[in-house]
Amino acid sequence: IGLPTTATDLPPTEELNAAMQLDKKVAAGRVRLVLPDRVGAVSIVDDTPPEAIAAAWETLRSEQ
Repeated sequence: IGLPTTATDLPPTEELNAAMQLDKKVAAGRVRLVLPDRVGAVSIVDDTPPEAIAAAWETLRSEQ
């Protein structure tokens, strides 16, 4: 449907991680992610390693 799949102009990963720590979904210092499973269903996870989140930011930065 033509939606963008990259975001090459993102701030540095350290800034993004710091901003994520300010999100209302942070509980006990752990970032909770709301991840889609399928249409109309999501999972809430709070055990995502910081390295995986950083890798996801890097994937968004890379041009495909």
